[in-house]
Amino acid sequence: MAEFKKPVHYLQTDKKWSGIMFSNHNDPKQTIGSSGCGAASFAMILTAFTGKAVYPPEIAKIIVDNGYRTYNNGVDWGFFAFAAGKYCLDLVRNDSADEAIKALQKGALIVASMGSGYFTKSGHYIVLWGLDEINKQILVNDPNSTVRTRAPYDLFRREGRMYFIFYKKDQVQNLQKEGDEVAKLMIDDPEQAWKINAARESIDELAARGLLNDPEMHKAGLEKLPDYSMEWLSIVLLNRIAEAAGVRKRV
Repeated sequence: MAEFKKPVHYLQTDKKWSGIMFSNHNDPKQTIGSSGCGAASFAMILTAFTGKAVYPPEIAKIIVDNGYRTYNNGVDWGFFAFAAGKYCLDLVRNDSADEAIKALQKGALIVASMGSGYFTKSGHYIVLWGLDEINKQILVNDPNSTVRTRAPYDLFRREGRMYFIFYKKDQVQNLQKEGDEVAKLMIDDPEQAWKINAARESIDELAARGLLNDPEMHKAGLEKLPDYSMEWLSIVLLNRIAEAAGVRKRV
């Protein structure tokens, strides 16, 4: 039976940040307390995976600054793909509660978008972090409650709208090391250097279409590229190098 570790539980109603405005059109009535469930949920997951405290206001600012705060309904689903890319997490998006359960058994943490019912009257994000497999319940951190800590599998089958399943990458990714490696490769191997430079237009095309944001879309991008073994590595490295140099903002 899998072992589960409860992540930090942030409440959007915590008085330390509940009154902070969370709006894309300067509406003071829109605050973290009123609509910050998505920000609080991802902050919990990022804190768990990095081991460093990341608080809801920080995530809320990133959401607004990058255009993922909707006018009235909180956080756009697209934010989670953006966040996975920004923080080097693996993401699988799925609308199946049964797939979410399987993912939890493998150590994933999940932001669940819930429809009306037990957790919300309209829409709400919560964190799924473990299972009570004997009683067939999913263990939950609800950013708007300290009481709703679990619910039956069947409830998620009925009320879950989408599951954003996050995994911590197996390998530690080091931007400087990758940059050094690709620079050396370009010096040592002119043929590979040509391939890397040829990938630049593909990088721009993929970034413009948002394909670099979502791991689920990588294949769609790869299918449109020349069949070179180095090509995808080139895209990833060049995008990170450009970001580090300030040439490109991660999209």
